[in-house]
Amino acid sequence: MTRNPDLEAVRRANAADVARRIDERRRQLGVDDETLAREAAMAPAYLRHLLEVGPGFDAAGFVRVAAALRMTWTDLLEDRPDAPPGQSEPAAGVRPLLRHLTEPECWDLVGTHGVGRVGLPADPAPSVYPVNYAVDRRTVVYRTSSGGGGAPPGQPPAAGE
Repeated sequence: MTRNPDLEAVRRANAADVARRIDERRRQLGVDDETLAREAAMAPAYLRHLLEVGPGFDAAGFVRVAAALRMTWTDLLEDRPDAPPGQSEPAAGVRPLLRHLTEPECWDLVGTHGVGRVGLPADPAPSVYPVNYAVDRRTVVYRTSSGGGGAPPGQPPAAGE
């Protein structure tokens, strides 16, 4: 996930911006300073010192911090220049945390909502309908009128959100 430090990027990096990105990511992950320092193999006082002086002081220390925060070295030093899909500007410090869910975790999450959308094949493009749904023995069920848009003939593939 992290690469060796690019010395030119280290020189360009603004210490305050790097410290802000670290703090935002730390809060996003729900990690306190003590835990971050431990996971980066350094004393909490040394972590605070690094955040004050910036990556030019100890680039390897910042590589360890990036790894502990599950960030790339580049994302730690330089904010993403591109906007996330659907946004005109990058949201300040917001980076969604993606993680692999087990099948039971997925069913637990789907079963707690009850409101979603179902996408069904149609001509010339898919049709998407809002639905109230329930989970019954690992099956998503929703009620619709027979012959309605949410009840296509046969059993075509469907997408749920």
